[in-house]
Amino acid sequence: MKQRYNCAGGSRLAAVIVLLALVLGLTSCGSMGGGTAEPETVEKQAFYLNTVCNIRLQEWEGDYEEGEALVNQAFSLCAQLEHKMSRTVAGSDVDHINTAGGQPVEIDDGRVAEVLELGLDYSRLSDGRFDITVGRLAELWNFSGVDPSVPDDTDIREAVAHVNYENLTVEAVAPDDPMAVESGTESGTWRVTLSDPEAKIDLGAVAKGYIVDEVSDYLRENGAVRGIVDFGGNISCIGAKESGEPWIIGVKKPFGAGDTREDQQDSLIGTVELGADCSAVTSGTYERRFTQDGVLYHHILDPATGYPCDTDVSGVTIIGERSGQCDGLSTVCLILGVEDGMALIESLPDFEAVFVDTQGQVHCTSGVVFTPAQ
Repeated sequence: MKQRYNCAGGSRLAAVIVLLALVLGLTSCGSMGGGTAEPETVEKQAFYLNTVCNIRLQEWEGDYEEGEALVNQAFSLCAQLEHKMSRTVAGSDVDHINTAGGQPVEIDDGRVAEVLELGLDYSRLSDGRFDITVGRLAELWNFSGVDPSVPDDTDIREAVAHVNYENLTVEAVAPDDPMAVESGTESGTWRVTLSDPEAKIDLGAVAKGYIVDEVSDYLRENGAVRGIVDFGGNISCIGAKESGEPWIIGVKKPFGAGDTREDQQDSLIGTVELGADCSAVTSGTYERRFTQDGVLYHHILDPATGYPCDTDVSGVTIIGERSGQCDGLSTVCLILGVEDGMALIESLPDFEAVFVDTQGQVHCTSGVVFTPAQ
């Protein structure tokens, strides 16, 4: 059995995970001129990564204006990273790789290289059932578009023929400073080759979580002591609650086939506990979806068929130290299904999970602290 989960010291979809108002209201204070003022928080929202992003600082070094400036700088970092990693942003590093016609592309930001490697890690872990070279399929289905529809089957089969993560390589090109090519650093040069000229990368299943990590790390390094980063349900807790108790987050009840988002807005299936500096990420089949000819299609695609994956999971929440890792694992587990997904997470000592199956039943790994809704 795993120990009760706490990230401290341990080795997605929009609004899928929602912070309970009680949790966010428990502690907050900037230094505010020596601490004599009433407790304050700094909270700001912005729209990035195709979702609403929220940062709330409850304690930080400096006065209120410095806290506001720190949050604004964190959002600027988010915008910068999205511009580099998005498949749909013209001129991004990913766009350059996708349009290179199979030729090598040199990039100069180790964070992009690290996200590519993270995507490859989970592609390998799942034996290709999760694959970051599904970009052409993602374009065909266009779930984020105004009026998505089922693509032509011939086009789907053609796109599937070009899904193969083994065609992607990421190599460090040694600069004058050999240490600069270490993954995750900003300086240096990396050579990325997508050898199939008809293939395309989509980092949607890992990039948002990675960016949440980068934003959270930036906040910590620049004076944030306590707070929450919530980018469309990718949750990262900064520090510990002042009381020393776990953070509590609510896990939304998955949408049913006939439910509207308004019907489900405040419906929780339960809550989970998170430790200090911990993350939780959810993937589900119910947020980006459409119905055509009486059939419901969701956005989690099976690289083998090109169609939405056939799974008994409606939603899965992964808990771990790093949001980028949880992001990739959540999609992998949704594709694997309850039984294989549970087995995978139980084999990983630093992660826990809550699965909600298509019948509405909850399945938890051995170390998670889950409280069902009353």
